[in-house]
Parts: sequence; C-alpha cells; structure tokens
Amino acid sequence: MSGGLAANADYVSAHADATGCPVLVPEGEEPVLRGVATAAAVAAGTFKDLTEGAAAMAGPARTVRPDPAARALPRPTGNSRSSPPCRRISTMHAA
Repeated sequence: MSGGLAANADYVSAHADATGCPVLVPEGEEPVLRGVATAAAVAAGTFKDLTEGAAAMAGPARTVRPDPAARALPRPTGNSRSSPPCRRISTMHAA
C-alpha cells in the first residue's frame, strides 16, 4: 500500500484485517515509480517476469499483519477462492 493513507496506521490495519492478508507499506520514496520502473525493466528484457523484477528492485517495506480476531465473517471453504487473495499473489513479493 502506498500514498498518503499508507501513513495512517489505523487505515492500514483495517485493510489487513478486512482482507486477512498482510499489507506491505514501502519505506522508500516513490514506490509507484519504482513499480513502473520494474515493469519497464521486465518489458526491456532485464528480468524474465515481474516476480524476478520485484525481487531485485523492490525496496524495504514494513509488514502490517491482520488480527485474526478482527475477522467478523468466516472464510468460504471448498473451492479455489477459499484462500485469501494474498496467497494467490504472495509469490510476487519477497516478505
């Protein structure tokens, strides 16, 4: 998460709790520009994919973990969508 609201600890925690996923908050400046540069490096062939590019170019980030007690609704079970979205995209980030 980046932008002005990422500086609001309550806002970031609420997102972690609502999704059940850890939220990464970049510590460096201009994280959006870093992401664009990563995509450009992949397009130029410097990296084979975004996973490799992000591993090489992502700056430090703090992790805000969800509070399991804050989840009001149980997760669905029995299908591929039963895991939180963070499990499906977590390979793009080195945590």
